[in-house]
Amino acid sequence: IDSQVKLRGYRIELGEIESCASKFEGISQTVAVIRPIGGTDTLCLYYTADQGATVDAKGKSKMNSDSKDAKYTELIGNLRAAMKRLAKEIEPKVYEYGFLKK
Repeated sequence: IDSQVKLRGYRIELGEIESCASKFEGISQTVAVIRPIGGTDTLCLYYTADQGATVDAKGKSKMNSDSKDAKYTELIGNLRAAMKRLAKEIEPKVYEYGFLKK
């Protein structure tokens, strides 16, 4: 089955998105689909969390930040800083390519 779709001029392999998303801790099953939302085709990812996974109302897994292990705390801090830098770096492209609208 060909799960490659075209979205706003880009070819997207839905299976690759599902595979990447399922690698996150706490995620057991994923399904990527294109759905019309507000008259615009939108890439959506649905997932099932592992039993006992800590997930908040927005579907985000929570990182443990109250560890007594100094190295772990340092690594989590570095990860959060890197994620913030990455988000700022890609934000213009996300809107430029129309994946999100302001």
